Parts: sequence; C-alpha cells; structure tokens
Amino acid sequence: MGIGTELYRCRIGLFSPNRSCSFKNNQPQLGFRGLSFRLVPAVTLCCLLLIAGIELNPGPPIYKCKYCDLSSSSISQYARHAAIHKLRKNFNVPCPYCDRQMKFASLESHISRFHRSARLRPQVMNIQMVKCSTCRLELSTRKDYMDHMQSHLKAGVQIQCVLSNCQTPFMDKRKFQKHMSRCHAGVADFFEPTVVSVSECRSSSDEHSDEDGDADAGGQDKNFDCTEGAAEDFDPYPYSTIKDEVAKFYLRLEGDFNLPTSTVQMIAEQIKLITELSHHRLKIALKQELESFQIDALVISSVIGQTFKADPIFNVHHKSEDTDHLGTHHLRKKYWEKHFPYVDPKEHYYGLNRSGKRRIAHLISIKETLKVLLKNEKIKEKLLKSFSEEEAEPTSVKKDYKDGEAFKKHKCQHNGEKCIQINLFQDAFDFNAFGPSFHKTLGFYYSLASLDPESISKVDLIQIAGLIVEKDLVPTEQEELDGKDVLKEAIQPILDELKDLRENGTVVDGETIPVCLFLLIGDSLGQHTVGGYVKSFSCEFFCRFCPISRTEFHLNPSETKAFRTTEEYDSAVQTAYLKWDQRRKHLLKAAQKATMRKARKAAEKVAARCSAPAKKTLMRTVIPQAAYKKLCAISYKAVKYRPSPFNSIPGFHCSSPSQPVCIAHDLFEGILKCVLPCVMDYFISEKEWFDLPTLNRRITNFKCKGSDARDRPKPFKSIDKLSGHAVENWNTLRLLPIMIADLIEDPDDEVWKVFLNLKEIVEYVCAPKISMAQVAYLKQITRTFANSLKTMDDRFPNCLIPKVHFLCHYSDLIDIFGPLIKVCTLRFESVHMFFKAVIRNSKNYINVTKTMAEKYMLRFASHNSSDLFPADIVYDPSRSRCINLNTFPAEKKSALPENFNPSQYEVLDTIKVKGTEYKTGYYIPLNSSMLSTSLQVGKTDIILLDSSGCVCFLVQSMEAENSFQGYFTINSNKISFQLLKHEELNDYYPLPSYEVTGKKCITLKHSICDEI
Repeated sequence: MGIGTELYRCRIGLFSPNRSCSFKNNQPQLGFRGLSFRLVPAVTLCCLLLIAGIELNPGPPIYKCKYCDLSSSSISQYARHAAIHKLRKNFNVPCPYCDRQMKFASLESHISRFHRSARLRPQVMNIQMVKCSTCRLELSTRKDYMDHMQSHLKAGVQIQCVLSNCQTPFMDKRKFQKHMSRCHAGVADFFEPTVVSVSECRSSSDEHSDEDGDADAGGQDKNFDCTEGAAEDFDPYPYSTIKDEVAKFYLRLEGDFNLPTSTVQMIAEQIKLITELSHHRLKIALKQELESFQIDALVISSVIGQTFKADPIFNVHHKSEDTDHLGTHHLRKKYWEKHFPYVDPKEHYYGLNRSGKRRIAHLISIKETLKVLLKNEKIKEKLLKSFSEEEAEPTSVKKDYKDGEAFKKHKCQHNGEKCIQINLFQDAFDFNAFGPSFHKTLGFYYSLASLDPESISKVDLIQIAGLIVEKDLVPTEQEELDGKDVLKEAIQPILDELKDLRENGTVVDGETIPVCLFLLIGDSLGQHTVGGYVKSFSCEFFCRFCPISRTEFHLNPSETKAFRTTEEYDSAVQTAYLKWDQRRKHLLKAAQKATMRKARKAAEKVAARCSAPAKKTLMRTVIPQAAYKKLCAISYKAVKYRPSPFNSIPGFHCSSPSQPVCIAHDLFEGILKCVLPCVMDYFISEKEWFDLPTLNRRITNFKCKGSDARDRPKPFKSIDKLSGHAVENWNTLRLLPIMIADLIEDPDDEVWKVFLNLKEIVEYVCAPKISMAQVAYLKQITRTFANSLKTMDDRFPNCLIPKVHFLCHYSDLIDIFGPLIKVCTLRFESVHMFFKAVIRNSKNYINVTKTMAEKYMLRFASHNSSDLFPADIVYDPSRSRCINLNTFPAEKKSALPENFNPSQYEVLDTIKVKGTEYKTGYYIPLNSSMLSTSLQVGKTDIILLDSSGCVCFLVQSMEAENSFQGYFTINSNKISFQLLKHEELNDYYPLPSYEVTGKKCITLKHSICDEI
C-alpha cells in the first residue's frame, strides 16, 4: 500500500516503548510516555547504527523500474507499472528482494514462495474494537471477526458488515469472503496499539478464502492490482511513458518485424482515424449521459473537452494536441534519434564502378555503437569482470581464445594493461532477386571478444560496421593499372576508426581503455579476399597459413609446413608486387604501341578524306582481356601483390596469424559434402547393403529429439549430393550411424571406418573445451583421414580438396585460437537472415545497402532500449511443484546434502539455463578418459531450482560403453544418484537417447574433455 514517509516513520516509531501512536481525523498522532528503559543501552544502540551507516527511520521501501525512472513504494505498484513494458524484447522483471530476473508471470509465484516473510510490513492497528451486528459481541482481531461472522452465516443468520460503516447485508459465506477481500483488503486488525505483520498484497481474508477453496490461484489481479497497493497520488502510466511505448511500437514494427515504412505509415494513419471515430462516438454518449443529470451545457463542454484531451493515443497522432507527435515517418525518426539509441548510417562515396555509376558504401560508426553497448550495465559488468580476473595459470585445457597463443601475444603488446578486443567478421550474402550476384552484398560485423563466450555468441550483441555491394569492389581496368586498392578505399572509414580506437580508446566506467582489432573471422574465400591472398583455390599455392604447393599436397595430403610469419608475408607481397609492376609496364608499353598504330592508321584515313582530326578516344590504351586477367592473377606463394588493408592498423597483421578457420564452411559444407555421398554411393552401388529409397525412408521416419529436431537430417535428392545446410549436415553425420546401424553388414569395412574417422574428427573439432592430449590425438586422426582419401582415391574421387589441407592445420590452430567452435561464423551468419527478410519484405531493390543499414539500426535502437540479455533461467512456474521427500527412495535421499531444505526448492521437468534447454530423461556427460572406452553419464531424474536461482540436477549416474560404431550404448546395470549444480557440470550439453537394436544409446555432439 502506498503510504507517506511521515506515516511510515510514525509506524516505525512504535518499536520504542516511550512512544504511542494513534489516529485522529485520519492523521497520525504522536505522544510520549515516561522513560521506561535505560538510556545507556539506547544511546549505545544508536551509536552503533550510525557507525554502520544505517538510518534509524529509513522510510518506506522504494522499488525502481529498470526500464524507466519511475519509482514505486509498494510491490503492487511496482508490478502494475512493470506490466506496461512487458512487450519489450527479452522482457523480464527483477525481484525487488533478491534481484533475480524472471518473466512477469513468474514474479507473483516467486515472491509468494520464497519471500513471504519479506513481504510482511508493519501495520498500525485501530484502537477501537468492533461489535457484531447480530449478537453485539466485541471482537479484537480480524481473524476473530471473520470466524465469528461466518459462524452466524453457517447457522443461517443474516449479518451486516460493520467495518467502516459498510452495513452490507449477507446470507452467503462466499459472498462475505469476497466482499472482505475486495472491499476491506486494506483494513488492518482492530485491537490494541501494537505492531503486527500483515502481507502487503494479501490480507488475512485471502487466507480464509484459500482455506475454503475460493482463492483465485495465480491471479495477477488479486495480488498485484488490489486496492491496498494503489495510492491515490501514484500514476503507474504517465503520459511520457505511454508516448515512449507508442514510439517503441512503431520502432519494433520497422526494426524487429521488418515492415516497410509505407506500411507502418498506413498503420499510423489508420490508428489516427480510429481514434477520431472513437472520440466522436464517445463524446455523443458522454454528452447525452451528462445532460440526463441536467448539468449546465458549459460544464458539459468543459468536461468533455478536458477528458478527451487526456487521451494519449489520440494526442501522439495529432499535431493539434502534441507538436512532437508521431504521425509521420520523419517525425517518428526524429523522436527515435532523440529518445532511443539510434545511430544513423553514413554514406561513403569511393568512385565510379565499371558501369560508370557511383560507388556508395553504407557504414555505421563502430565508436558510436560501442558507446551504446557500453552503456548497458550487464555488458559493462561483464567487461569489468574480464579485466578484474587474474591471469589463469597455464593449463593443459583450452577453454577459450584467452588460452590460445594469439591472445598471449596480443597481451604482450599492451604490457598486461587493460584492452578491449573486438572480432571483425566479413561475408557476402545474396537475395537472388534478379539472378545470382546482382545485389550480392559484403557485410562487415563486429563483436566484443572480451566478453564471456555465452555473451559473444548472442546475435543481439553482434553489431554491423558496414554494407558494400560486392560488384562495386571489382576495380576498373584503369584503377587496376594505377594500382588502386578499391577494397581499402571502400572500408577506409572503418580502418580509420579502428586506428583511432586503438590510440585513443573508449571510456568505460570513467577510465579510457584502448579498443583493438583481435581477429578477422569469415569463410575461406572471404578471409583470402581481405587478407591479401589468392581468391582461387585451384592455383598452385592455395593456403594462407603455410606455403605448401598443390603438388606437395597431392603427394602427401597430411603434410603441413610451418606457419607463414609476418616477415615472410611482407616479403612475398614485395616479390609479387615487383612481378606485377614489371608485367604491368610490359603490357602498357605493348598496348601503347598497338594503340599508336591504330591511331596512325585512323588518322591517315581521316586526312585522306580531308575530314576532322582524330578523336581523343582513338588514343585510349586498351589491354587484351586475357593479358589483363593474367596481370590480376599474379601472386607469390598464395600472397597477392597488394597487402591486406587491415595490416595498416597498428598491432595487427593478418598473418600473425589473425584469421582463424571456419569449421562450418570447411567441414560441414566442404569435406562432409564430398565424403558422405561417396560413402553412401559405395554402400548402395557396390556393397548393395541398401538402396537410396530405403536410406531416405530411414532418414524421413527417424524421430529426432530435443535440439536435433530443429535441424533434422535431410533426405538425399541424389546419391552424389548432400542437400542440407551446415547444421543439418552436422546432424546427418551424427545420427546416420544410428539410422543405418542394422544395415551395416561389415563393421570393419574400410570405407565405413573412414566415415567413423571423420565423425570422430568433428567431435573433437566442435568441442567447447579440449585438452592438449586430445589435440595431439586429433592431429593423428586428421592425418590418418587425409591419407585414407589418397589411398582410396577410387572410393573417394575428387575428395582431396584444399579444405582437407586446412583440416590438417586444425590441431595447431587450436593451440593458437583456442576451441575452433568459438570462432565459427555460424552466429555471425544469423544476421544475414535479418537482411534477407528486410529486402524480401520491403520489395525494394534500389539502393539495397541503405535500406538494410537503416532497418538494422532501427533494430539496434529497439534492442538496446530493452534487455539485450534474456534471463539466465527460464521456466514455466505453473509447472513447478514442491518436493515430497516421503516419496523418495533411500538411494535418492542419500544423494541429498544433510542440510537440504525442501521448502527452498522447486521441482521442474524442463528448464532453460543460459539458452540451453534441460529436460528430465536426457543424459548429461559427466566424465571421460582417453584411457577408457566408456563414458560416465547422468540421466536427469529431477531438476531443482532454489530461491537464489541455483539450478541443480539429481541424476542417475551410469556408464555408456563405446560401440565403436559412432554411438555409445547405455549400461544401466550399475546406477548411483548424484546431485550436481549446473556450474559444476563437466559438459553443458544434454543428449537425448535413441534405440538401436533394442538398446538405448546416445551420440555425442562433441567430445568430452578428459580434464576438468
């Protein structure tokens, strides 16, 4: 209930025996009695409180909204106001008692279950006692009053409510209970002037209703909209907040739902018209009603005018009522720029393309978007936490990029000082509007590498840096001959910003910290493009990591050479440039001679006709197309004659190395697409173990579980092609051994072993953490795989591709970059889906980069005005239940700690923790060892959630035996129970079980680290 500070201090004063508090004319009256306690203890207590910094009478508690500056003095006010923000992205409400983030629907259940005592507050009691209207019995407490009055009702006697001179008659007990709950919920007990505790949002009458089965379980209105919690001077929905929500509504339509601007404008105009029509009908009805009470016409006109002027939806759409209205796109955009973190994209002109049209790139300031991100308290907290963490001791387990040699080398550049690392991703994507590559766009995005791995992978934290039409990056013939780097000119503002951020830094919590480019991320073609390497993988030298030749690769596929150093890269650039410059001069000289001959012949013809002199166009130098292509293809050991534009950034060099591989493109969309069709063709055509319809029928009818169902394997359209995307191909590799286990007649078949070898490689490469012993083993099995493709080239034709050589580098790259799954491009490529949806919905292919950049920044403004982070723990409170230890068998109870308190826990069947969904019945890998063929797993029996937000799993620990056929078989003969906290899990990924020949089995998503 909203109360004033004066009244609250009056109530707090009741703890002192020398004070008394009473009410007179609804005002608190204070009186003093004689001193009845010793002064020395009292003075000592006050001194101790002052030393501790505790205010004696702090006043009523203040609950502040996390989305705006509105403060509330009660839980009910706090909850009522929070409801206005519930349409925001990742909306969650912090519990005012423990700051735990949760969904709005979970707040009531959480407070009722875990903070019932905290919700109790001091309540002043009226001195007067009430008398029963029937028998005149004096009653001292509310409970006595309820019990006594209900006893009359049970006897069939009519009663009258005597509270606050209500005088309402009752003959029915339930109606009386509802009346007490609704009309007298804020009435305190009415006896002696002492302090008791009364629930803030639920009175004792509610408890009576619950006992009689009349309670509205889970009713939001009952707990959060009760009259007790509503102060007359408290407005949970001020005009400015409503206007912000309307602006946010239009912002989400354009930014989140990709509606065209014209469509949003039509919606705004329609809302404007609807409010006008609604006002017209309401004014007529209100005028007729007021006239029926014979009210003066001037008063009626004034009342109607003032009433309808208060309509916020009408006002924000009409200029006459609000000069800063939202009726047009221009005004809405101005409002967004003023009240939301909107960063306007900038046009960057960099010459004319081959068609003579202007080249325009749309770039977004990294510095400005970084400032917006660092205003987020959670991001700032995570960033400061990464700075405060002490440098971990060297370990044999690679868990993050910070465990790699690249980070250690980068840290040495700053002498151990604070530094914010960012990763820059680039990739081209297409919409196929008017044919391939017509509007293909090159996008540059960045992410904060200094955050924890869970945050880096969130799509909302990936920000755009620039969009460029790819065909505009092709230099004209004259630009190529002049040696201009078109890519560098296109991204020059990005390079300048990165240099400035490294030198001048950005302000974080009052401290200026440098921001450095750490890694360039992308697929192989993109990495070669921005890194200054050859863009053709069919040439003699194709690797950006080492100077191996194609001939050497085919002679020994498992061979890798030492990584190329920065000095070797720069030397190769100089060598390639000298070759290019020499060739260019030769071509120009030959072309000029040919041009002069043609010009002389043309001039002679003109002179013979006594005509005008030859035109200047006749003197244009023309190089044959074949010679021009050879000029552009000049390189030296895979390094082009023009260095990477990013090498101009201090402290960064693309061959340091700073360009990791992408396992999605190399493995799932590269090697796997070559090898898997060959394996299936061998089984179908040569071995004849099954046919293509049987295989597709097995794939189609297979029931995937859990996250496997989101990207289930795709059937083979033909035997020579794998048709799925990256994750679908990954799941095909994982689940295929289970699908066709009974069809493999010879488990020792050499082709089948190659398939299992590839599956094992993928498990190690995709591991979120990996030990150096496992890295050494990965190096061994990758060499075996590469050599197998050569020795069985008749079984695997055209499978010895350059990506197989990149695979042989993986074990060394893990030592440099950490687990390669954490530098994969898949999360970045999720942003492509947004841009494709923008173009598809807008149906506008004119200046596509401008359309996409503006829509993305509207989305950026929308997301950064809400929560970027969803709640760490998401569950359905309506499906939670209490623990009944009486139903637990002895072996389950033995797994619980001695101080286990069932009242502090909820039992769940499913919960989502940091984006990963856990369900009962799924298996969690616990321990693994390279020296053992078995895997220790835990079958989730119960999921427990305590009041502090700690998630625990009661699991049945058992062994899973390796079948050496691509899956593990569950052995449930020996079972023991364990209680594990989520943060104590060795592996976070839960696995569903499948049946193979009547036995339960699991297939790993990735290998399990053998060291914790």
